[in-house]
Parts: sequence; C-alpha cells; structure tokens
Amino acid sequence: MREGHVKVTYFGFPGRAEPIRLALVIGGVEFEDERVAFSDWPVMKGKVPFGTLPVVEFDGAVIGQSIAALMFVGKKTGLYPDDPISAARVDEILLYLHDFSSETVSTVWERDSQLREKRVTKLMRQSLPEVLGRVEQILAQNGSGFCVGDAMTVADLFVFSICLQLTVYQHENSLPSGTQDLWPGLPHLLALRRRINGHPAVRDWYLRQPSNLRALL
Repeated sequence: MREGHVKVTYFGFPGRAEPIRLALVIGGVEFEDERVAFSDWPVMKGKVPFGTLPVVEFDGAVIGQSIAALMFVGKKTGLYPDDPISAARVDEILLYLHDFSSETVSTVWERDSQLREKRVTKLMRQSLPEVLGRVEQILAQNGSGFCVGDAMTVADLFVFSICLQLTVYQHENSLPSGTQDLWPGLPHLLALRRRINGHPAVRDWYLRQPSNLRALL
C-alpha cells in the first residue's frame, strides 16, 4: 500500500462501515471506498482479519472489527475525545449501539420464518423504542446537541448511521415501517440527524451516492 493510502472495505450499503466513512469524510481524509459484492465475499472472507467486514487499511495497518476501526478513525480525525472520561462515554454508546446493530442484522437475516416474525416483533416493539429512547435521554441530559461533550464524535456518527440503516431496511421491506411514529417523541435525536445530514462534507458525500440512498436521508 502506498504511503498515506486509506481504504474502507465493506458491502455496497451503509451498514457498519457508514460511521467510519463519515468520520473520514468529515475529517477531510481521502480514502478508497471498496464495495464488496456478496458473490465475492466467500473468497474474501478468509483473507480479512476475523473474517468480517468492515476492514480499514490505514498507512499499511489493517484493522478489523467495526468498533475498533471506528475508534481508530475517530482518533485520527479528531472525532474521539482525548479526555479519558469522555472517551469512556463515547465507548459505552458505541458498544451499546453495536449490540442493537447485531440484534437488528441477525433479525433481518433470520431464515426461519416463524422465528423471524417473533424477532421482528420484539425488535420493533421493544428493542427499537428502548434504544432510541435511551439515546434521546443521553442527548437531552448532555444538552449540547451531541451525545458526549460539546462537539461531534464518532458516537454521534454511529447514532446517525443506525437510523439510516433502519430506514434502508424499512425501505427494502426487510423490516416493517414504524420508526416514523417514534420521531415526535425524539426531538433531540431528530435534531442530531438533521445536524449531521446538514454538515457540508456529509452533504457532499451523499450527493455522490446513489439517488435511492439520498432519498432516504
């Protein structure tokens, strides 16, 4: 890899790579955005750390596991706190949302139709309102418009990306609609989404993405 080269490797949708991409975009870091076709994944799986995506390559270092990669990129782009307490607050949000993301992904990809129906019901009626409500509470208590401190961090980008991926799943009918009914009770979360979506670098990023994704923002 040439010096200074950065690459993010993931599938062709936002998912767990999106907060990493957005951190690089906001940080002004040029990067290669490699999108992997599902048909190519079985061959590639044995060649990446831990057999999972996303993977970030940064100046020759290959970093697997989405949370580790996001924290690393956050530190490189100034979107991760220097203060240990604030850093821990960011970490706990990332890990909390990662648990929810894992539940969502496993629910969407559940092949047993009866079990899938039960899991979707639990996700939409219990897990989703609980998680979004907790993020709303965090934002309200912090009072700055961001999850931690008075500036944007990777925690905010992960929140934004979770909301975007939920919208994608619902648009694809992988999950039932319903989140729109929650937004009136989540004003701080809605404001955060709008703030990130309105960031000039983020706007430019999505202008370069497929129109069907832009329509979901």
